[in-house]
Amino acid sequence: MNALLQKIDIAKVFEVAAHQFEESLLIEDTVPASSQKPGSVQVSSFGHFILMFVTGRYATTSTAGGPADDGICHLRGRLIDALSNRPLFNDYIPFDLWMTPGRVKTLAASGAASNTLFYPIPIEYPFAANGIITLDVKNDSDVAQSYSVMLHGVRVLAVDSVQGIHSPTRR
Repeated sequence: MNALLQKIDIAKVFEVAAHQFEESLLIEDTVPASSQKPGSVQVSSFGHFILMFVTGRYATTSTAGGPADDGICHLRGRLIDALSNRPLFNDYIPFDLWMTPGRVKTLAASGAASNTLFYPIPIEYPFAANGIITLDVKNDSDVAQSYSVMLHGVRVLAVDSVQGIHSPTRR
């Protein structure tokens, strides 16, 4: 145990801990029928946001044969770092390939809801303080489709926001 403690720089560990914490950002919207609509969330000036995982849900409805849940994923999207105008995906990816818990089934007559498994999808990317995270979404359904995307990550505080809170010389 003593050998391990000699290898760990406790002051450095506390400095890192004082400059970061877990955070989640939400992008939620409804995309009109047969259209495209970007949704976005701003990273505050409090610090940089390091995206680690993405979770989300989406609707699957249409009017073919009357308004109903057709089970088809009509939404596809692309994450974009709007500050640098950099897409994180080369193309629009269907939500059923990267969103969990995924599809929100229309309630059946019995009132039973979806039993979707929950596996966060790892996507690692640093977004700068004051940046904007955009999710550009396309809907190919004949009705409006809703979605909610939660971006899970770590906030790394900007130096200006923590000036004087903790420094190696301060005891």
